Amino acid sequence: TAPVAVSEGTLLARRELGYLAAVYVLSTALFPSIVFRVKKAQGPVIHVWACFAGFQLFRAMAFLGKIWLPKLWQKLLKRKEKVAVE
Repeated sequence: TAPVAVSEGTLLARRELGYLAAVYVLSTALFPSIVFRVKKAQGPVIHVWACFAGFQLFRAMAFLGKIWLPKLWQKLLKRKEKVAVE
């Protein structure tokens, strides 16, 4: 999906290669095992599509989280400091 591709490109531009590699390895290790479980259980095709959706959701959360969570965390900490000072 577009948000996944854009966030992946952002991480590449930032040279977050170790993080990207970890996400790739983890998702590549998990995805086939889950799909094979669906196959073994003779699940319907909709379950395979759900696996693909989950795969993309995992990647989106991992990539967007890496980009935005540090900034959000800093804003939260600054708010807490302002409240503590007042």
